Amino acid sequence: MIRVTRSRLLTATLCLALASVAGAQSVEIRMPGDEPAGPDARERAIQVLIEASVGDNAALRANAIEAMQVAPQRCLPLTQKGLGDPNPGVRFAAVVTAAMLDFDSLVPLIRPLAEDENPSVRAAAIYALHDLGQTVDLTPLADLLVSEDPGTRANVAMLLGLIGDRSAVSMLKQASAAPMPRVGGGRIAVVRCQVAEAICKLGDNSELDTIRAGAFNKNFGEVRVISIKAIGEVRDEKMIPALERFLDDTYGPEAPEVKLAAAESLAKMNKAAGTTLTLQLTYDIQDPIRAQAAWVLGWYNDQATYNRAVQLLDDQNPLVRVTAASSVLRRGASTRLSNR
Repeated sequence: MIRVTRSRLLTATLCLALASVAGAQSVEIRMPGDEPAGPDARERAIQVLIEASVGDNAALRANAIEAMQVAPQRCLPLTQKGLGDPNPGVRFAAVVTAAMLDFDSLVPLIRPLAEDENPSVRAAAIYALHDLGQTVDLTPLADLLVSEDPGTRANVAMLLGLIGDRSAVSMLKQASAAPMPRVGGGRIAVVRCQVAEAICKLGDNSELDTIRAGAFNKNFGEVRVISIKAIGEVRDEKMIPALERFLDDTYGPEAPEVKLAAAESLAKMNKAAGTTLTLQLTYDIQDPIRAQAAWVLGWYNDQATYNRAVQLLDDQNPLVRVTAASSVLRRGASTRLSNR
């Protein structure tokens, strides 16, 4: 089984939960047509996210806040509500979103979270206050970066990458090497990959090999998926041939999660090699696979993939609906930007 715990914004804590479908039957599918989706698709997507943001599932509440970022005015009330959510993952998502969208009106609600009981939320609040122009002591991030909790360490690494200060590279490298004696080898490898991604995003390519090696780590499926997705995040074009091989079963069968991660990274580097595969897997019988495929649809720019994302707004599974809504909104935002 492959299990992953991140979506794009919140790498270490808010990923889609994925499961392998080894042995799943192949399904004959009908590909979507090229008829343009209706003009109300954006509003339908927004409504899906609003409903998820007030639901009982904390992961969906967090994902809804993240997905709504491309519609800042609609995202503000979701973010404000999320800051007071009982679940730390939702609070974390809300704090990071507030910083990314410059919601300085929320500073009074963010400031108390610098003393939150959850270390990742505390770190996110410190980052957000700094990013929103408030005077705040950043030194606690150094201690949290070497936490023995792998989730905390990965989250703080991501936050340092968002801050964008290259002086953090040496601190991140030290954190990557710091031992976690009670953590299993697979989880350690995940954290090291996530730290490596943060280092590369700060302009230091010395950890590219860590990410590349992770993409071939067949001992830990979660490491492979996170590493392959990281390749797209850092735009490592030298890995394009390898990603294309992951899509081709003539080089050996790969789990659908691996193929979709490769398709996503290729799309982020303007390569459409995984388009057909992604469309096929939106019909998969397993909900987590359809959800991951729905997320990948948001990185393409053709009509067929957009139409399929709109269709998935009516999927029976709420996670699929939320990831489809995210893709519909991202696609709409990209179109508006490209037309400026």
